[in-house]
Amino acid sequence: GQYQRGEQLVKMMMAGSLEEWLQVMRMRAHASSNFTYADDQGNIALYYNARLPHLPHESTGDTAAIALSRSDMWTEVVPWESLPLYVNPPGGYVQQANDTPDFINLNVTLDRDTVAQNLPKERLRFRSQLSFDLIHGDFQLSLEDVVELKHSPRMLAAERMLDDLLAAIDASEPSPALQSARRILGSWDRTASATSRGGVLFKAWFNAYMQITDTMRYRVEWDRRTPVSTPVGVGKPGRALTALRLAMEDLEAEGVAPDSRWGEVHRVVQGDVDEPLSGCEGALGCFRTLSFTPLPGGRRAVNRGDGWVFAVEFGEKPRGYSILAYGQSRLEDSPYHDDQAAMFARDEMKRILWSEAEIVAATIRRYRPGAR
Repeated sequence: GQYQRGEQLVKMMMAGSLEEWLQVMRMRAHASSNFTYADDQGNIALYYNARLPHLPHESTGDTAAIALSRSDMWTEVVPWESLPLYVNPPGGYVQQANDTPDFINLNVTLDRDTVAQNLPKERLRFRSQLSFDLIHGDFQLSLEDVVELKHSPRMLAAERMLDDLLAAIDASEPSPALQSARRILGSWDRTASATSRGGVLFKAWFNAYMQITDTMRYRVEWDRRTPVSTPVGVGKPGRALTALRLAMEDLEAEGVAPDSRWGEVHRVVQGDVDEPLSGCEGALGCFRTLSFTPLPGGRRAVNRGDGWVFAVEFGEKPRGYSILAYGQSRLEDSPYHDDQAAMFARDEMKRILWSEAEIVAATIRRYRPGAR
């Protein structure tokens, strides 16, 4: 069915109603994506479009299943109807930030007895939790509100863990280095804002703590009964202090001041653009999730994560904003290689042209293959 991926995408875009869109989704030619739907009638939907094996035996989770004969081997995928589908849930939203489909809307959580038995183990990480914190409630959001929330610099890991880390420092006999770290982190606003001081040190500590504890250890681990308020705190205060010492040493070795502004270290580097930006890795709990590659001098250049962002309001005339962060062209001599990178760094998006007149007025060049 994979040869029909392009066909399915075109039919999805051409669908004139929710019912027609759901029918197109049954093609299942384009798997491994979580597709969302919205229209000008106020309908919204999310289908967990996974390609899961239809097991001839009970699910064994992460443990290998023993196949003694051909009858123990799966040959088909689970039926379309057995995968999670959310249509017009209460609250007027769906969200998916690459976690399991158990929590797409906090008003309606998934009943696993009604879906395929071998879904991935449920989880709701910091980025997904921040997504809920931004949109869940009885308030209404304008298109511009949504764009502003999309660029939130909040770092949920810091909001949940920093108090415990500071308390661990205060309860110890801190060295001069830890006293300095305490001053930096204690005055930090707990965001990955480009102008914020403290996030560079917290990120270095977070990564070191995760390595020392093998897996991240919290004082209160994630609990599906309180999915958007756990995990909380630092589970191994002694190791947390060791990690903080290592973080200070690592930053010094890189030539990076622990109180550097976030944007002094974290940059958009594309063509002629070299600008500070807000946002962080999903593990740290930023909704504007970004990953970085090292540069000389301890700087980091964003290299993946948010790249194409699109926000639209369906009305009599659709309105929307978009940004293609890393350029329309890979050719470094193209004017479209870095023309949107600086906008991305400034948390800006460009208005989408909709009407024929708007498109004609903005046309740079016309190309008609075969025309004479």
